[in-house]
Amino acid sequence: TIRLPSRDHLFALAITNAIRDKFEADSLKGMIDALTFLFLDDWQVDWALIEDLARRGGFAKGLSCFLKLIQHVNPPPAPLPGQIIKPYHGATAIEFDHLLGEMLTLFPEEPTMFTRLKRETLLTAEPRTIVWKNLRRLKGLVSPSQGLPSESS
Repeated sequence: TIRLPSRDHLFALAITNAIRDKFEADSLKGMIDALTFLFLDDWQVDWALIEDLARRGGFAKGLSCFLKLIQHVNPPPAPLPGQIIKPYHGATAIEFDHLLGEMLTLFPEEPTMFTRLKRETLLTAEPRTIVWKNLRRLKGLVSPSQGLPSESS
């Protein structure tokens, strides 16, 4: 017996891949994979499950950004869940508009480290995820790993 993940889980995985890449040029594959699911005739997204996975997995902010982006770039035939898509205000709205402009022009320039950090903070990562990632980064700076697995005796 071969066990495969459900389409909902594959859809969520594609979205998290795009989120991980902060919706930059490298994220296009994940976005296209996720969009492909939204255009399938024989499948409907279980939005309650996706929303639950996003909340528990710490990618609710990124899911909202993904859905907002595809509303502007290539809306699917079925309506997207409005309760998941959060309105943006202030700096978040400005950063989203910059991201959308870059996406629509196929990323003419490489984003700076500051831009990446802004996007991670405002559009893709939950606060606890940002803290966790940055603590790991700091730990790596203070006590860098060799990158090799430890040998057991």
